[in-house]
Amino acid sequence: MHSDQRSADSSRTLHLLWRSLYALLLLLAVAAGPPTFHLVRVAMRDPAARPAVPDGFIDDASRLDSMSVTRIVAIPADPDAAVAAIRGALALARRRSVGVSIAGARHTMGGQAIARDGIVLDMLGHDRMDLEEGTTTLHVGSGARWSEVIPYLETRGLSIAVMQSNNVFSVGGSLSVNCHGWQPGHAPIASTVRAFRLVRADGTVVRCSREENRELFSLALGGYGLFGVILDVDLDVVPNAAYRSRRFIVPTQDYVATLEENALHRHGVGMVYGRLSVSPASFLEEGILTVFQDAPDLAVPALASPAMIGIKRLVFRGCAGSDYGRWLRWTTEREFGEYLMQRVFSRNQLLNEDLAVTENRDPATTDILQEYFVPFDRFTDFVGRARQMIRRHRADLLNVTVRDVEADTDTYLRYASGPMLAIVMLFDQPTTTQGDIGMRDLTRDLIDLSLNDGGRYYLPYRLHATREQFRAAYPMAREFFRLKCKYDPDDLFRNEFYSTYGGPDRDAPAAGLILSEPPPAPDPRRDYLFYLHGRIVQEQGRRAVSPDYGPYEYDAILRGLASAGFVVISEVRPRGTEAPVYADRVVGQVRRLLDAGVPPRQITILGASMGGFIGMLVSSRLPVADIGYVLMGTCDAEMRRALRGGLHGDVLSVIEASDDAGESCDPALATDGAAGRHADVRINTGLRHGFLYRALPEWMGPAIRWARERRV
Repeated sequence: MHSDQRSADSSRTLHLLWRSLYALLLLLAVAAGPPTFHLVRVAMRDPAARPAVPDGFIDDASRLDSMSVTRIVAIPADPDAAVAAIRGALALARRRSVGVSIAGARHTMGGQAIARDGIVLDMLGHDRMDLEEGTTTLHVGSGARWSEVIPYLETRGLSIAVMQSNNVFSVGGSLSVNCHGWQPGHAPIASTVRAFRLVRADGTVVRCSREENRELFSLALGGYGLFGVILDVDLDVVPNAAYRSRRFIVPTQDYVATLEENALHRHGVGMVYGRLSVSPASFLEEGILTVFQDAPDLAVPALASPAMIGIKRLVFRGCAGSDYGRWLRWTTEREFGEYLMQRVFSRNQLLNEDLAVTENRDPATTDILQEYFVPFDRFTDFVGRARQMIRRHRADLLNVTVRDVEADTDTYLRYASGPMLAIVMLFDQPTTTQGDIGMRDLTRDLIDLSLNDGGRYYLPYRLHATREQFRAAYPMAREFFRLKCKYDPDDLFRNEFYSTYGGPDRDAPAAGLILSEPPPAPDPRRDYLFYLHGRIVQEQGRRAVSPDYGPYEYDAILRGLASAGFVVISEVRPRGTEAPVYADRVVGQVRRLLDAGVPPRQITILGASMGGFIGMLVSSRLPVADIGYVLMGTCDAEMRRALRGGLHGDVLSVIEASDDAGESCDPALATDGAAGRHADVRINTGLRHGFLYRALPEWMGPAIRWARERRV
């Protein structure tokens, strides 16, 4: 070794020794003062256990949903006995005209596992596991908790592919909410499911996969127990591995770039999580990104119990109601985390954390989770405005974690239609009615914030969202609940989530319709929306599939638009149809509506790709100022040159950042008196031109608002 190399190594070693000594002295100085008093006070006030639920009642993790139930039926491990017990419970529910709900660990927070006065199926006993020899497919009962699955896989050198950050949840519960984890670049847990067996409302047992009963597969995963009982599942698992950790302390505005550079675009990263500051001094303005990198040169550490649970709990629970406690926790993690954290982990160690550190046992307060999904490019804006909103509501925010999640292509009621960042917030609130009302008001404001940023909110928590917010976030919900009636015509499977959002709207607009052409006698009071699809549907039919972008969700798009109350007019154009010829047909149909007395403002033409070009031709040939147009994946220079004149009416351009085809229609606007308003809405789903193949809220929300209110 060269002398200059030895000198550099010696300097680095000395620098590390001085840093360690400094950290130790600082830690001792801090420990000798106010922190000791603070932590002792927290320990003295910390109850030993959570309050018990009275007999005949059941509750969930919120401790705000205690309800009476008719019976709790324990489902055994044996598969045949389990099916018999479930069938017996279903028969009893029919005789007594009550609902049936499905429960595991009951860590939802809005009664999603509870049917009021109904029968609860307690699945936790249904926990058998079997690993298919020579494969990485785990066959597991839906009642097994991750805390049971992880040690089972540990002895076989395997681990879970996607799960939450704690091990207390059941497999079935995780599938029913379609959880996601902190495994970078992964879709939610549904992506790891090969198949499952489902007990339907009529007692039949069916196998569901991407090949068998595909519709039920997509509905039951993330279906909140409304389509049947998930009995057991075939789950993809992965090798256990050793990881080294790296930490990055960054301003919030640099978080996304740091994540992409050091985790998402780097090979061999196994786990990633971010945490944002809740300290008053840097509230949501800085974060710590922790990256766990594969360490194939190291032995995989054996599974062991987490260390320092007691002190970690005091530091965490000391945040509740205390600005000093939040400062202390963030300062400890920021300044000393690198020294207190072990250097090498196994994947199973990271996943095998329970709630002993964080669980709130105080009968006067409860901890409530909220989670919002926003596109990567809206993260900084969302967090900045959420910071102001949370302060304005004076909410007690204990923790914020950030995780990435890839697009979900498996489930029906999906929350991630494209790559998203999940912002998970944990609040402490009083268990009083007033405390719940305050959290409701904050939640609704944060939901509006996420919707405005092209995002969604997660459904397993408090049912504070209005029906309007729920439907805006999940435009496929009406069809989801219609399909629930198809598979469960007697409405046997119920819970509080279904009672809140699944029933008929008392103030809903007139039911939407889907027609192939305008009705013979149009109702001038209705809103009419023409949907013009892309070329691939014209050439392949209504079930078109692109090798680059996947299925074109033509019917789902029509249903989503109709669910907003529109009379949707759309047909599959004959193969080989020329755009100018079809534009003349649409112009004629629009004129029929106008002649029947339908106001121009109640007519909108929504076109995608080739359909967008047809919409441009319609607009240029129909000089009526107040007709609405929503044009997606279109308006490039070649298309603009093909117009006879400029665009008339109120024009909204939907522009996807990853799509090379779409541009703003602003250069094509007419300059005569029939020109109306124009706006651009820019989204970033990462799906390229395929964004318009899907019934995404990112474009459907702005399109519906433009059609109804001429706003985005």
